[in-house]
Amino acid sequence: MLRARVCFLLALFISCIALTAGVLAQAPQQSRGRISFDIPRRDRNLSLIKDPTLTYSTFVGVSGETYTASAIDSSGAIYLAGRSGSALVVEKISADGTTVLYHDVITSIPSYNATPEDIRVDSSGNAYVVGLAGVNFPTTSNAFLQSVSSGSHAFLAVLNSTGTSLTYATYLADTTAGKTTGFDQANGIALDSTNKVYLTGFTTSGNFPATASVVQTKNPNTVEMGFVAKFDPTKSGAASLVYSTYLGGLATTTFENAIAVDSAGNAYVTGNAGSDFPITPGAFSYNGEGLGQGGVYVTKLNSGSTALSYSAYLGVGTANGIAVDGNGDAYVTGNVSIEDFPTTSGAYQTTSPAGFATEVNANGSALVYSTFLSGPSELINPTDIAIQPGCASACSAVIVGFTGGNDLPTTNPIQSFNASYVNGLTGNDAFITELNDSGQLFHVHRRYIRRKHHEHHSLSLHLSKWHRRCLYVRRNQLYRFSGHAHDDAFSVQFRG
Repeated sequence: MLRARVCFLLALFISCIALTAGVLAQAPQQSRGRISFDIPRRDRNLSLIKDPTLTYSTFVGVSGETYTASAIDSSGAIYLAGRSGSALVVEKISADGTTVLYHDVITSIPSYNATPEDIRVDSSGNAYVVGLAGVNFPTTSNAFLQSVSSGSHAFLAVLNSTGTSLTYATYLADTTAGKTTGFDQANGIALDSTNKVYLTGFTTSGNFPATASVVQTKNPNTVEMGFVAKFDPTKSGAASLVYSTYLGGLATTTFENAIAVDSAGNAYVTGNAGSDFPITPGAFSYNGEGLGQGGVYVTKLNSGSTALSYSAYLGVGTANGIAVDGNGDAYVTGNVSIEDFPTTSGAYQTTSPAGFATEVNANGSALVYSTFLSGPSELINPTDIAIQPGCASACSAVIVGFTGGNDLPTTNPIQSFNASYVNGLTGNDAFITELNDSGQLFHVHRRYIRRKHHEHHSLSLHLSKWHRRCLYVRRNQLYRFSGHAHDDAFSVQFRG
């Protein structure tokens, strides 16, 4: 029996749905006043699935707050990051969704403005948040960079397990000659087994703090360029920045949106970049009609960020989420911008190019599978992807996002339609999809998830192009994800 819980966060609302993978009953049969199910060749060692289950759904936070990122710990507790007024707020909710374990608004005098983009939690319950913040962000005495003079810049904040204090908080920005230049934003975060912290995002600075001997130390044209950084928050000052590198083309823009890390400390990043983004020899490289437009790149950096293990070009589009399995295969999702974005033989969907999900092999040389994810209207935005923690290889992948269409193919759904269309209107509903290890639709998990208002902005796995992410898959396979709709946040947990 395989269980999964997914929680959706939409600003001030959280819902969780549970999935149980086993034998899926076929369509109901009706005869002589009785309804039965066709169950061909059932393995009685597996559970029988008839319907997915909504295990809980609840509002989170307080009035005036908006939540844009979520994470889950090994006990199933949910951690949410958002804004309370202009300040950073982190809330922890019990695994059953009934109790707020802490609600910490991180204040400072003078006040500051911060927007969290991603959050992770370690095995001890410490929460790690990244995003961008203006002046007066409450950094700690052991920070790499304690202050900035102006503008908005990337930050990393580590909150202790009780939610009572920051143990590490820093900016990541240029302060050449004591004056902060450029704009910096951290979009994604990952943790390794020793709680080293990996960040990715983008910067416009020509003097971003790149460390010695890394892949790329310069941004000579001060274009928007990606970055990857690694921190050790147990160290202080300059020693806490293990490495930091630019990552991008020299003449075009790069936006790194998501990051994952493997057991050896290699970082995997993805997002959107221009046509001069580096592609390594032997890596997969799109060669279609959109060649020269840039798009989705998947890049693996070695453990010291001194070299690219590979950098592959998938095609024209934007990637929003990435995960990596124990074999080093990368699972990526996002949007395509061209009809000939690569799909593989036998993939779930090879028409209606809009959303995509792709598995890249361990050396970046080939696609294990690549499929579109959309209805005929092509109105879909996949925003994050996750695999089961500890999965070594051939993993199923769970994708969430939002869709403005009413034609998304569904399988055994809690909700089979876009509720915005009920009254003749249009709008976005959240969705969840699970693919098996060959990129085919998994047998129980494609459905709309609805709130009263349109789902958009951030679905933890992400309901907006600005805020992202958070699909978390626990080992017992309860899935959760979260997001926000209008002015409400939600979290969803399900079992099916």
